[in-house]
Amino acid sequence: MSQAPNDPIPTNPAGAQGLDAAQQSLSDALSVSFRVLKVGMVLLMVVYAFSGVFRVQGDDIAVRYRFGNEIGTYTQGWHFGLPFPIEQTVTVPGTTQSLQLNESFWYDNPDDRDPEQLANQPLNPLNDSFLITGDTNVIHVQFGVNYVVDPDRVDDYLRNVGSIEKANALIKTAAERGMIHYVASATIDNIITRGTFETKTIAAYTQEILDDLKAGINIQQVLIEGNNQSMPNQVRQAYTNVTNAQSEKARTIQQARQQYNQILGKTAGGAHTDLLTMIRAYEWALADEDGALAKQLRGTINASFRGLRLPDSDTLSAITTYQQASADAAGNDDPAAKTQAEQAATALAKQLSIASDDFTGRAIAGQIASAISEANANRFQISNKAEQDYNRYAKDLATYRKIPRLLAATRLQETLEKVLSDTLVKTMVGDFTRITTNGDPEVDEEIAAADLERRREEARRKKEEENR
Repeated sequence: MSQAPNDPIPTNPAGAQGLDAAQQSLSDALSVSFRVLKVGMVLLMVVYAFSGVFRVQGDDIAVRYRFGNEIGTYTQGWHFGLPFPIEQTVTVPGTTQSLQLNESFWYDNPDDRDPEQLANQPLNPLNDSFLITGDTNVIHVQFGVNYVVDPDRVDDYLRNVGSIEKANALIKTAAERGMIHYVASATIDNIITRGTFETKTIAAYTQEILDDLKAGINIQQVLIEGNNQSMPNQVRQAYTNVTNAQSEKARTIQQARQQYNQILGKTAGGAHTDLLTMIRAYEWALADEDGALAKQLRGTINASFRGLRLPDSDTLSAITTYQQASADAAGNDDPAAKTQAEQAATALAKQLSIASDDFTGRAIAGQIASAISEANANRFQISNKAEQDYNRYAKDLATYRKIPRLLAATRLQETLEKVLSDTLVKTMVGDFTRITTNGDPEVDEEIAAADLERRREEARRKKEEENR
């Protein structure tokens, strides 16, 4: 049965229910998605809000910028800031940075050969880097630089440098200029022989350059080790020879000083230094034509030797002061030095005039003391023997004046006793060309010496005759 065109559209309850369920499902899905989106947006907002939180570690330094303007610097720890692009945080290292400059002023050695192997290789300015000293000598140097970003000038560092790589390049140039500046005013003797590189001066030159550039960097130290400075390899052997000669010279001088001290110590014991000072002061007084002071000093020295003791400390101090002042004034045109020497001489003369000859200073020991003691003992023996001889002579003289023949008979009797007792002479042969004694050592020595001289004279005479 066909439907008329004017009939109403028939309803379909089952289809209507299906359409409503799909819409509901879509609506629920959209609702859940919207809620998830809101939560995600909230989370993103929270994450974005806290993205400005930053942490500074160790000795690093952080700088915060708000719309490009610095608002503060921060050190170790957690810090809060506004998120990018409102604020931005830049961290720079706060630890010490090291830069080693091994090629700037060193010779070319790609094969890392020993310097001795390069002795015959001429200096090539195209490949070998070097420095010229103030006395026009050539040297090679390797050195290092320790630096740190200045916490108070981090903004300068970030604005004018920006990174460690650029900082290394900048410091390399500045340190090379500082080294050239220093070496140009130094001598080869100070640098190579004495090894007195003034690293603080080089660091100051480098720092001055960096400050002019507002680099925000502080140079902490310039490091140069002993084996990182060298003369050209072509003269290394000559330098080694000179160094060895200087070492030998120093060793010889040291040995001589040791022998000097040993000999003086053996000669005068611990008092030898003060004795030398006294003697030199006496010599300076003679050189200054100060006869009165020289006489006083000579008397003091003699008194020291007689008593084997040095003067008291005040007298020794005055003598030392005078000796040093006279030595300083010698060959010196400075009137102050001469005045000081004259004042020291006046003070010494005054001190010597009041000092006692009974010295109480350090005892004089050693060979001097032994020789003086032996001389005193010999003097006593000689004096005693002279006195005995004088008394015997006076006694014999008195006897001779009374009974001359009695003294002569006594002397003859004593002589006969010596001869007849066989203590002086045993036999005499020929015309005194040979004398045999009974073993008296002194007589034997005299005879042997005379015989030896006679034989020498005969040999010399025979040789002269042969030459004729």
